[in-house]
Amino acid sequence: MAKREYGVDVMTSAPAAGQYDAVVLAVAHDQYRSLGPEGARRYGRGNALLYDIKSLYPRDAVDARL
Repeated sequence: MAKREYGVDVMTSAPAAGQYDAVVLAVAHDQYRSLGPEGARRYGRGNALLYDIKSLYPRDAVDARL
């Protein structure tokens, strides 16, 4: 559906840790909530930005959020 409607490829497995300059949490799925901010940060490189659009994590645990 995401590909057809938005032209976006959906990942079918978890991405490799330490590969991204930013991690953007755009949906409030339980899987992301259970990761916690530390778990979400593992997907980013050393000083990657953690942006929490859905306010899943405490404000002081992320770099930015809506």
